[in-house]
Amino acid sequence: LEESLDLVPITKLFAFGGDESKADLVYGHLVLAKHHVAIAFSNLVDRGSLGLDEAKTICLQILHTNPKRVYRL
Repeated sequence: LEESLDLVPITKLFAFGGDESKADLVYGHLVLAKHHVAIAFSNLVDRGSLGLDEAKTICLQILHTNPKRVYRL
């Protein structure tokens, strides 16, 4: 994820999503995705590559806004 932020437009990134068909698996995948997103953005903020406000904005976009737009939810 950290490398993708430099290589891929933010509007093309999704932090979560897949083809799980059971609620338990979807929930588990979401928990893992949020954990890994938190680690990646913590690293970026700690290194000074992103400010905290910018990191929050990008997290919202890749976890919520982009999928909502693409899937027209």
